[in-house]
Amino acid sequence: MLLDVLTASVLGGILCLDRLFVQAALSRPIVAGALIGLILGEPRSGLLTGALVELFWVDQFQIGAYIPPNDSVAAIVITAGTVISGKALGGISKELVATAALLFIPLGILGRQMDIAIMRANDGLSRRALSDAVNGDLAGVEKKQLCGLAGYFLASVGFLAVFTLVAEGTLLWVYPAIPEKVFPVLKYVYSFLPLLGIAVALNTIKLKGMVPVFCAVFLAIAVLLDLA
Repeated sequence: MLLDVLTASVLGGILCLDRLFVQAALSRPIVAGALIGLILGEPRSGLLTGALVELFWVDQFQIGAYIPPNDSVAAIVITAGTVISGKALGGISKELVATAALLFIPLGILGRQMDIAIMRANDGLSRRALSDAVNGDLAGVEKKQLCGLAGYFLASVGFLAVFTLVAEGTLLWVYPAIPEKVFPVLKYVYSFLPLLGIAVALNTIKLKGMVPVFCAVFLAIAVLLDLA
């Protein structure tokens, strides 16, 4: 389990760099969730979880100084926590996915606080890089940029490792203790969360193009197939 947590955290840290550096949509929840699920042997669960988180935060995007919730870390932790705990519990069920989502989607808010703290810490690097640029020290500028990226990567890996362990431990403790009569409710929640996400997606089509539509259609079809 620890190896799975470490693997998911390192891959997740690499994917999170896309938020600042490459920006090739690799950090989007639907992509990150699928990749984490794939490396842990459960690509379908990762894709479903990623699509759910993608829709949940799709109306939050960066405008000016506003920092949106870090939906990447939420998708990675929920996917990894669900898959790893599911292996120990004998399988990944709809109820387990719903429980993980309800408990850990708020990590997107905590991830935003991490992003804000890192950006503030990087202000000093930015000032020193500007000073190096004025002095013609291009090597110094490059070094400051690499330090900023390394800091974000290490912070992301640490965040993901800690909260994936928390998610795994919480699910292993909480899920078996859930009363049997609550499971039908969780199954309904599993069906309701995509509907909530689809409503958010439909409200943001004009803002973000066809990505919300794709996620909404994919998730709706996947849930209908599950319920069939």
